Amino acid sequence: MEEDLTDKTIANIRPIGFRLAKMNPPETDTKEAIRRYQQFLQLAPNNDTRVHVMHRLADLKLMDLEEILSEDVEKVDQKQVEAVYDEAITTYERVLKLFPNRLDSDMLLYQLAKVYSLKGDSVSSLNALQRLVARFEKSELLMESYYRMGDIYFTLGQYDNAERSFAKVTQQSSDNRFYLSAQYMMGWSEFKQSKFDEALISFIAVIDERFEDTAAIVTASRSDKDLLEDTTRVMSMIFSAGRGHRQIANLFQRIGKRHYEYLIYDSLAEYYLSKQQYTDAARTFTAFVQTSPNDVLAPAFYSNVVKTYKQAGYIDQVLEHKMAYVERYGTRSKFWNLYGEDIREMIRPNIKTYASELAQYHHAKGQKSKSLKIKFNHLLAASRWYDEYILTFPNDSNVGEMHFLKGEALFEVGRYDQAVSSYLAGAFDSPRHDKAEESGFAALVTYNQLIAKSKGESYNQWVQQKVDTAIRYSQSFPNSSNVAQVLARAAEGLFSLNQFDKATSVAQQVLSNPKASPSQISVALLIKGHSHFDLKQYVEAEQAYSKVLSGKHLEKNKVKDVQEKLAASIYKQAVALVEAKQIDNAVDTFMRVGERVPSSPIRITAHYDAASYLMKAQKWDRAQELLLSFREQFPKHKLAKDIPSKLIIAYENTQEWDKAAYELETIWRTSRVRNEQRIALYQAAEYFEKANDMENAMTMLKRYAHNYPKPFNAQLEAISRLENIYNKQEQHEKRQYWLDKLIIADKKAGKERTDRSRFLAAKASFDLADYKRRDYAKIPLTLPLRTSLAKKKVALKSTLDAYKRTAKMEVQEFTTAATFQIAEIYGELSRDLMNSERPAGLDELELEEYEFLLEDQAFPFEEAAINIHESNIKRSWDGLYDNWIAKSVDALGTLMPARYAKKEINYDVIAEIH
Repeated sequence: MEEDLTDKTIANIRPIGFRLAKMNPPETDTKEAIRRYQQFLQLAPNNDTRVHVMHRLADLKLMDLEEILSEDVEKVDQKQVEAVYDEAITTYERVLKLFPNRLDSDMLLYQLAKVYSLKGDSVSSLNALQRLVARFEKSELLMESYYRMGDIYFTLGQYDNAERSFAKVTQQSSDNRFYLSAQYMMGWSEFKQSKFDEALISFIAVIDERFEDTAAIVTASRSDKDLLEDTTRVMSMIFSAGRGHRQIANLFQRIGKRHYEYLIYDSLAEYYLSKQQYTDAARTFTAFVQTSPNDVLAPAFYSNVVKTYKQAGYIDQVLEHKMAYVERYGTRSKFWNLYGEDIREMIRPNIKTYASELAQYHHAKGQKSKSLKIKFNHLLAASRWYDEYILTFPNDSNVGEMHFLKGEALFEVGRYDQAVSSYLAGAFDSPRHDKAEESGFAALVTYNQLIAKSKGESYNQWVQQKVDTAIRYSQSFPNSSNVAQVLARAAEGLFSLNQFDKATSVAQQVLSNPKASPSQISVALLIKGHSHFDLKQYVEAEQAYSKVLSGKHLEKNKVKDVQEKLAASIYKQAVALVEAKQIDNAVDTFMRVGERVPSSPIRITAHYDAASYLMKAQKWDRAQELLLSFREQFPKHKLAKDIPSKLIIAYENTQEWDKAAYELETIWRTSRVRNEQRIALYQAAEYFEKANDMENAMTMLKRYAHNYPKPFNAQLEAISRLENIYNKQEQHEKRQYWLDKLIIADKKAGKERTDRSRFLAAKASFDLADYKRRDYAKIPLTLPLRTSLAKKKVALKSTLDAYKRTAKMEVQEFTTAATFQIAEIYGELSRDLMNSERPAGLDELELEEYEFLLEDQAFPFEEAAINIHESNIKRSWDGLYDNWIAKSVDALGTLMPARYAKKEINYDVIAEIH
């Protein structure tokens, strides 16, 4: 019976027991066969048959012994065993001696060697095998014999002889069944001799022979796996004593690549681990990855690097290689794209663990660090690992929380735009998780940072995104205690974007939320008010503002602003009513501003506008009422200065001239514009005059005349009006003063003189001359005539001078009038002389003589009168004719014709006239 060595492992290959020679099994049990062969031996002749029987009998006794040993060793008598062995040896030796040239002598020697081996006599067994290989070079037992010899040498510690014996086997074809075991044992023999390079080659040959491809390793039997394990382990012993993983690399560079290289690296690393040489183990795992970076097992080896450092407690190296693992094999790596989902599925668990642990580590470090630079770097690293987790496991149940934590890390380093994206993904785009709501709220907080740092279109975009997120938040987490606050802020954002309809809608949601706080309600009402206002929905705006102000939670610094908006809402309602031509309702609404918001400046404008619209509608009585009340309530307001002018218009339309005049006087007193003052004063005089209040009219005119010399014509008219009033009042002295003012004003006017000013000045001069003439006329010619005539002549000269001044002004109407009056004065003097009182006591002759004397005195004056009238008439020759020339014609007709025949006498006065 041959021993099958195919499934032998390291444990049972050394030593390998000898097998019995092949023979047919007995037909009955072994003991019966022995009995029969012993009977036959007694009868058998001394020939080949007897030898064969002896041989067979010895074999049967060994088989019987083996059966007994296999059943129960304790039942066997050792002496009996020894007797069996000795009997077998004697039998085999005897047969060999008697028949040395038998064809089966090689078998006898093999059996003899086996018995010696069973007996424990290795030397004798070895001797028998040496005899066999020496004599039977072509024996079928040759390879086995060499193998058995090598095994005995190995047991005896003769490793060089063992190596040579095993080499005899390995030098033959690998088809022989002892090849693998011999190759293996040759490696061990070389190892024992410290011939490590040779040993490695031998062990490689074992693996090459037994495991031709990866499939052979995967499907290997238990015993083959043990062989492989033991082979790689002894190789690891060699590498560990040498240059470690570098020696492995060198080996395969020499002999070429092998499909099982990973096993060699793994075995060495495990060997190091068994010796607690953690760094060497980790480096060995790493070496495989470096030599075979794209090997399907590279990720597993790198994972072992992490595990090794973790087992050793080397935290920094653990972190370093976790990062390296993800970078080498993660979703962004080249390796990831080399393989399909089956390999990726093997990588994912490590990436999941490592990315999560790395993110947590860096996040914690960043939060604890007091150094801004270190903090920044750790938090940025954390976000990178969170991102790796998210990319690799987009559908993982924890991905939402990872988005959230990534957002937290990015927020802390100020990368708000990236943070908000992560928060949004964590809140709305991931499977629901415990941090979803918090993530959504964090996004809203982050938008505040982005909004604060942006301007223009960018600002509007961030606000819009925040608003959209807030609404989404309220819909996704309707039971959150933050919903009211979030919606309130959303309403504010919509308002800032001028999306007023949406703002009112969202604000209403806040008001409808039972969890809304008083302050949030205030905010919502404010947004509603502002939005309605900007939508020109002023009634609704007023309602919202009123509710805000009636509450107790509006911030004090905002009260005034809201009051102003309330006032503006009412004001705008009034303006709308004006546009609808509902003036009375509009006025009532304008006045309601003051009733609702008495402290608002708008109430002043509203009050003023109410009066203005009444004026425009010609509702004078109510307009006057509001204008007066405005001035009473707001006397110092800038609009108050316009009240007098508006009241004047109202009074003009109601013909209340005195009130209008007083308002004009007010303008004169209060205005800082001189021309405005001047016009108001002049018009006040007119209105006082219309109101028949001559005293005030004259006061206004005097003020004007004294204070406003320009424009000249206006001053002149004021003086003219004054003298007219005084003339009507017969206050002649005062009139003469203003007549004189007219003349002086015209005289000083220079280039500003006009026909009107010349006319008024001439008229004034003429009227003043008339006053002189009246004074002259009042002087009677009495006795003594010389005395009274002298006095009369003085008055005459003054009067004539006044008329001459008028005549010199060259205003036709008054030149002809003055000429006529001069002529009349001469005529009157002539007549007055002739009609003067006669002295008493004159006789007839003396009286006659006195008459002649009077005539001599009177005649020249009469002649002068005639000549002056004639000169006046001559103006008609130049095409000039007026009432005074006509009067001169009439005056000459009353004079005696004989007077015209007299010689013309020239008088100085006439010459002056002409």
